[in-house]
Amino acid sequence: MCKVRPDHGTTGRKLSNPKVKRNGQITIPLGLRERFKIQEGSVLEVEAGSRESY
Repeated sequence: MCKVRPDHGTTGRKLSNPKVKRNGQITIPLGLRERFKIQEGSVLEVEAGSRESY
């Protein structure tokens, strides 16, 4: 899981199994983008936890 930290107040929310298209880029499903008001092409700070925390 990844913590997504956009600038609009959803700090700490988790996304399960984001798909990695290219190194450093992930695809966030449209439903989640709309729910958290993330615009396509937005740059987000993402922290990856260790596998032990899953």
